[in-house]
Amino acid sequence: MCLKNKVLCLLSTMLVLGWGCSGSRSNQEEMSDFIVSFGHGGGFVGKEEKVSIDPKGNISRGNEKIAKLSKSEVSQILSNIQVLGLQRMNFSEPGNIYEFIEIQDSGKIIRFAWAPSSPDVPEALRLLYANLNYLIKSKIK
Repeated sequence: MCLKNKVLCLLSTMLVLGWGCSGSRSNQEEMSDFIVSFGHGGGFVGKEEKVSIDPKGNISRGNEKIAKLSKSEVSQILSNIQVLGLQRMNFSEPGNIYEFIEIQDSGKIIRFAWAPSSPDVPEALRLLYANLNYLIKSKIK
């Protein structure tokens, strides 16, 4: 319960910072051709579960469109990526079972992967991962 409160508090802070960031609009326009993917994988069979969000807010799993985000939700994701500085970050320490986030923009892919139980995962990655999962779960009911 305490971890949930901490995550919710940090997500709220992140969202407020994202909306208050004055430089976000021009940075978002630069990322007009992005795709954000996230999920988990590994284990015995090495299968990867992946959800992707395109610039129009289409949420897909594989080739199947499963839901859609609003323009403001897509803008918020872009703002969060920028506020958290993920475009300048490099982190890849996957375990046998891992979680990941991929940010693709204009053909360039930045991939972050980590073991869920690792204490070394940057909080920015955990926050964005939790936020993306929350958005998806709220759209798929």
